[in-house]
Amino acid sequence: MKKIILVASLLILFSCATSIKNNLTVEEKEFLSKVRYIITKSEKKNFLSLPSSERTHFIEEFWKRRDPIPETEENELKNEYFKRIEEANKLFGKDGWLQDRGMVYILLGPPTERYTYPMGRYHGDLPTEIWYYGFFPIVFVDYYWSGTYQLTPLSAYQIAQINISQATMGPEFKVSKISIDFEVDFQKGSFQIKIPYKLIALQKKDSDFYTTLFLSIKVKNEKGEMIFEKSEEVLLKFNLEDIKNIKNPFHILSFEMKLEKGKYEAEIELKNLTGNTSRKKLEKFEIK
Repeated sequence: MKKIILVASLLILFSCATSIKNNLTVEEKEFLSKVRYIITKSEKKNFLSLPSSERTHFIEEFWKRRDPIPETEENELKNEYFKRIEEANKLFGKDGWLQDRGMVYILLGPPTERYTYPMGRYHGDLPTEIWYYGFFPIVFVDYYWSGTYQLTPLSAYQIAQINISQATMGPEFKVSKISIDFEVDFQKGSFQIKIPYKLIALQKKDSDFYTTLFLSIKVKNEKGEMIFEKSEEVLLKFNLEDIKNIKNPFHILSFEMKLEKGKYEAEIELKNLTGNTSRKKLEKFEIK
């Protein structure tokens, strides 16, 4: 009996959902289709539940909420969004905006570098494309030699980590800005600052990617006396081969210091001058 009730309930829900979607006008269906990459689940649910007379107002408010400069007549985000749809269709063929490459292009914009391997990167390999957004490679593979490239699972995760400093979109249309962060590993005669590569925003010049990190360290003893102080700028520079060959997920900065046995407090500040992000931490440690 429970199974029959469940099936009946699902049929009712399905028929209701179908009738709601069938009740949409051509313009309303077009709207839902085009904004599929930026509309939230709650917004879509709300839109479908509205009577037809209120949906036009919803669409107007949808774009108004995403207008980065409300004071101007032009909605820069909306214009850029549809511009990217057109560009995706030109780059990847008819309805290219619906493919994985089109989706990434629309959400993240044109890549810093794009490498295509229509016969595969190596002998016996599948057709592959690699896009670079600053430091991060995004990989697409044509698994069936059909001309349709699919986003690899690892790259789908990578997209969530990308910081696009040149993006012009609002918060609903771009990956959240990534702040610099680090871990600290204290040892008897030194300590290490471990910075995840994925949180290092880079600039591009010619074929290289670079940034400058500013690091400040102040160490006090139990009495609050300053016993160690150091600050310096560190230039990081990579080419594409460097990036491909990185194995360790952390960039490590090591510093030697001579400390006697006791308890200490270190104030560490790290700044990434690209993107102007910074992070401060107070770390307590003990030398035994």
